Amino acid sequence: MTIAYTGQQFVNTNKVGGTATVNVAATVTEDQDGNLGTKPYGTSGIGLQLTFTLYNSSGISPTNVIASCTGSVTQSTAQGPGVTTCSFSGLKDGTYILTVDLVNNNYYTANHPDISIQVSDPGTGFVTGGGWITDPGTSPTSTPGSKDNFGFEVKFLKNGGLQGNSLFIYRTTANLGALGVVGAPNDSRAYNFIVKSNAMTFLNQTVTPAGSTTCTPTTPCSATFSGKSNIQAVDQKTGVAYSIDASLIGNQQYFQVDVIDKTEPGSGSTPPQDSYAIRVWTSAGEFYKAGTVTGILRTLASCEPRRADVPRSPRGRRRGDRGRDRGLRGLLTARAIHRLRGPAGGARGPNRRGQPLARPPLRRVGPGG
Repeated sequence: MTIAYTGQQFVNTNKVGGTATVNVAATVTEDQDGNLGTKPYGTSGIGLQLTFTLYNSSGISPTNVIASCTGSVTQSTAQGPGVTTCSFSGLKDGTYILTVDLVNNNYYTANHPDISIQVSDPGTGFVTGGGWITDPGTSPTSTPGSKDNFGFEVKFLKNGGLQGNSLFIYRTTANLGALGVVGAPNDSRAYNFIVKSNAMTFLNQTVTPAGSTTCTPTTPCSATFSGKSNIQAVDQKTGVAYSIDASLIGNQQYFQVDVIDKTEPGSGSTPPQDSYAIRVWTSAGEFYKAGTVTGILRTLASCEPRRADVPRSPRGRRRGDRGRDRGLRGLLTARAIHRLRGPAGGARGPNRRGQPLARPPLRRVGPGG
């Protein structure tokens, strides 16, 4: 049986410092193996249930659980897909990890999806987004065509420093035991690789050409951010998380993300598309990438909608005002990056330009948000 996430991935709070409710949902589909079951999934039959567990951005661990919710699977047609819904309320601005599990039963087992959830305050001086892209399969550790999820929020503080979270989840098959991961099974199986960071070192937001006030195919808005990262691999069958540490892939794990907003809606297969790109590397070399990142994105991965924002800087502030005159404003979305708002500011932090990354779509936001 296969679980597919169909709920929200990007939600704004009701006000700065406020909270939001995230409505989560998933479908379950029986594998087409020529031997379909005849009992309904609901309470009148098997009584299948799904459990949604929400973690903070620190990773999948019992100490990081924020809340969980279990819902019954309902079916509209016999042998058709089943659906489960649930909700998490009172969530503050931040990046979260959601896991979906089929409750133990006597009939079916299922995969173990991990999803990025982004909750963001409305406002200015930040870049934020969430959604999914189709993996281009350009890295040895990736699977072409798989569905990759992402969520992020990066902002300048009043003192000019940076604060934020970035989460990227891609699916692939690997033999972690053979690679030397302690405690991992010595066989090839499906994993969710989670690249996460809360240590940002660089943020740059621009609109091209300078002076433009809207995001269009000819005047795209873009943002680049980077920082230190760490990686977990979660067994899709058992849900066990393994650390992919420096002893395996090298010291000094870094990442860079580039996003571009060209117009509304910016998602799907019809141009113009918004874009998302990511590259992950260590002292030993490149570990993963999707798309091409070079400081300002040029070649990116098409997105499918959810939503994201790149805010624009407040008016009337001096160009050199550190930490204030830095922003783009908008909402990005990648299951389609929905929007990325307009113009800009300078850049802070070490210059990590020229590091290749990945691609997705965005959505235009008008001047001033």
